[in-house]
Amino acid sequence: MKIAHHIELKPNNKQLAYFVQACGIARFSYNWALNQWKENYQNGDKSSGMILSKHLNSIKKDDFPWMYDVTKSASQMAIVIRL
Repeated sequence: MKIAHHIELKPNNKQLAYFVQACGIARFSYNWALNQWKENYQNGDKSSGMILSKHLNSIKKDDFPWMYDVTKSASQMAIVIRL
């Protein structure tokens, strides 16, 4: 006997746009952190996901203000969990 739950999201247009934007910010954050990590590695520095996340938060206000349009977890979890 198989017991399972099937959950389906049915977002409206506004919610769907928010989800797409949050996914885009997560992808940007991951790619930015990966690039920073590679540069640091080539220079002989070691950096963790937490250090990169803190660095992104420090420059986000000036360089990437559009990241404030979604929850901060979108950018932080993309970096901390994967790196």
